[in-house]
Amino acid sequence: MSSDPDIQRAWNQLYDGVRRELGPFVAAVSLEDLVKRIVSKHIAGPGWRPPLNAVPDVVARARAANAHRALGDHEPGGPA
Repeated sequence: MSSDPDIQRAWNQLYDGVRRELGPFVAAVSLEDLVKRIVSKHIAGPGWRPPLNAVPDVVARARAANAHRALGDHEPGGPA
């Protein structure tokens, strides 16, 4: 990871967000490892980066809704 504090903050915010979403569904003993694996293998590994600048809530909600809809017909293990 970068030593740039803005980039570190963005990665930490991403990590914390994934952890909050999974927390109610995953045993605490495996939560930290699972979140680290998701962020490192499925986000950082392929080259995705968290945004450095916050967007307005309305934009963030619209992006989240669009992604959720796009994943609606996705079969686990099938093509993305």
